[in-house]
Amino acid sequence: MTKTTTIFLVFLTNIFFLWGSADSVKVSGIVLDAESKLSLDGVKIQFSDDLQEVYSDSSGNFEFYCAAESNIFITAGRVGYKPFTKQYLVSDDTLTRIEILLHPKEISLEQIVVRSKKIDSKFSDLSSSYSLLDAKDLQKNMNQTLASTLQNEVGVAVRSMGPAIARPVIKGLGSNRIVLAQDGILSNDLSSTSPDHAVSIEPYSAERIEILRGPQTVLYTSSISGGVINVAKNESFINKQTSDQYSAGLFLNSANLGRQANISALVPTGDFSFWTIAGFNQTEEVRSPIGILDNTSSDNKVLSVGTAYNIIDLSVAGYFETFNLDYGVPGGFLGSHPNGADIEIQKNDYNLRLDYHLHYDFLDNIEMLFQRSYYHHTEFESNGAIAAQFVNRMYYTKLIFNQREFEFSDGKLNGSYGIDVNYNDRKTGGFVFTPPAQSLSIAPFIFEDLSFGDYFLQAGIRFSYDHYNPRVISTTKNPELVKDRDFLNIGAGLSFMKEIFDQNFLGINIYHSEKAPTLEELYSEGPHLAAYSYEIGNSDLEKESGNGVELFYYLDTDSDYLMASVFYDRYDSFIIARNTGEINYSILLPIYQTSSVDAELFGFDAAYTKNIDRFRIESNIGAVYGRIVTTEENLPMIPPLKGRLELSYNGAGFSFGANCNFATEQNRVDEFEERTAGFVVFGLVGVYSFNWDETYHLISLSFDNIFDSIYYNHLSRIKSIMPEPGRNIKIRYKFYY
Repeated sequence: MTKTTTIFLVFLTNIFFLWGSADSVKVSGIVLDAESKLSLDGVKIQFSDDLQEVYSDSSGNFEFYCAAESNIFITAGRVGYKPFTKQYLVSDDTLTRIEILLHPKEISLEQIVVRSKKIDSKFSDLSSSYSLLDAKDLQKNMNQTLASTLQNEVGVAVRSMGPAIARPVIKGLGSNRIVLAQDGILSNDLSSTSPDHAVSIEPYSAERIEILRGPQTVLYTSSISGGVINVAKNESFINKQTSDQYSAGLFLNSANLGRQANISALVPTGDFSFWTIAGFNQTEEVRSPIGILDNTSSDNKVLSVGTAYNIIDLSVAGYFETFNLDYGVPGGFLGSHPNGADIEIQKNDYNLRLDYHLHYDFLDNIEMLFQRSYYHHTEFESNGAIAAQFVNRMYYTKLIFNQREFEFSDGKLNGSYGIDVNYNDRKTGGFVFTPPAQSLSIAPFIFEDLSFGDYFLQAGIRFSYDHYNPRVISTTKNPELVKDRDFLNIGAGLSFMKEIFDQNFLGINIYHSEKAPTLEELYSEGPHLAAYSYEIGNSDLEKESGNGVELFYYLDTDSDYLMASVFYDRYDSFIIARNTGEINYSILLPIYQTSSVDAELFGFDAAYTKNIDRFRIESNIGAVYGRIVTTEENLPMIPPLKGRLELSYNGAGFSFGANCNFATEQNRVDEFEERTAGFVVFGLVGVYSFNWDETYHLISLSFDNIFDSIYYNHLSRIKSIMPEPGRNIKIRYKFYY
């Protein structure tokens, strides 16, 4: 039945009601998005037992007539939202206007969420208010890499060495202090070990992205002071599904002539479901206001296939994903090849997940995650010769016991505990001077969330045993330094918060953070050609250890949201690789020496949102300062103060806004580190969504750096030869069925 025919029949039905009953009552209402409180058009509203239909108009309004003094059921639905059903009593003096709030559905929850996976709490509710991006916002922020997609979030900076080589930095902390995971499993790549290594997680087919901070990071790492970024891609497909789901997207980028596309499909059959996710991302050389940066093209292809079996209390899923990325590392600066280097990455992941619900008094369910991952990384010189090869085989198992939520007078208790085991076998080839090694990590953990009245508490602790077993090879320069190492790490965090008065919250985080050094930090002794550095490790390094405190405040009302925090971290043994200022003249590479120093980092983050009718103001700002305590020198690669301001107008099904990103100059640099100037860059963005038949569509258009400004990212290793991209138009389209 067409919409026109339906509306005509509804019109005749209403005439019949008016003709046949003098006691008819006119009922009107409005449909709103439950999260943004914006009106929704094209929502089908059915009422009474005979399922009469009306549709909300462009302002979200609707009306119908029904018999007075009667009970009616109203249902409402729109693609991308959960169905709404409620019973109402209709009389002459009640129910003249109703408000329907539709909550976004699973398929439209492509978003950034700051929360624990299983535990909903006041901490996650408040923190997600400034980090939560719904489908439209993720669509307009989508970029080539995970890091560039998150770059506008408060406290997040981007370490880069070209457009395809980017990794998130949080509160000035990078490398393996920031853990990357996909579907709850640690990413098996080398992106944390060197600035030329790309992240093997693509963002454009994600269901959502979680940024975890505070005590809940113990579910993944003992490095509490950093954070965890978890990309959920297959999670909703693993759960019980009752209908087919399809989506497809297209992304075009003018700055590097990027072409990106992805599709997904899920087909349930009885207790089974089958799905596939496929995508590709191809780019040419990046364009800046001063020219084209050679050897920055990339080619990325991803394919994921899986199946799940769901019955009442048991869910079992198995899926396979292959990730292939070819990209260039630009040259033209000290130590680099004149024409740069090329890198190829292939990663194959075999996953098994089990979720069994026990419904015990204390224990609700058990989750088991297993992955076998194969990672092959090859670096080529410009003449095609192999400069380096790395092969990682990872076996990862995680067992999680989720407590049943225990409610008591004016409060509730919830939590998770478990253990994960990670075995990694790394082999090397070419001109690699870090020895091959086997490593084993065993880590039990526990996390608890407690609320009582106006008080809220989170606590977590993780013990991690890490064992390294390196092997001497022909290229090993100092065999006597290659020795087994064992580390016992403890990470613990405590967060306490109180609602000091209505919708105002004040709290404190206290944490202890430890991490083992990486294989490169321990055993490197030679050139890393693609990173354009001569790296010297330190096999006597002890674990990194530090303590920190953070004070935070939240205001959360219908029209205003404010988050503000200040933090201080103190490390007794902060592990860094510093430029010594010396050159290895045999191969003309700058020498980087790994050492452990006493260090402190302190800073602040703030985010503010104001809603005024259909207008919305969003802003955030953050800064971090780092120094070596004993010498009072600045820590290297610390981002400057940076922020963002956006003003948008939100109509029925569309939004349009202008924004600016800014940063101050960074003069607080290490002795041989380059300074960068401050900048202000302006942009425009618009998003339009609509329903057509049984599909939901999202279209966004962004205009970045509209004045073609020359500016530099302080955390870019190639800022000495090229600024950030110039004027850039990005077009994105995605539909759901």
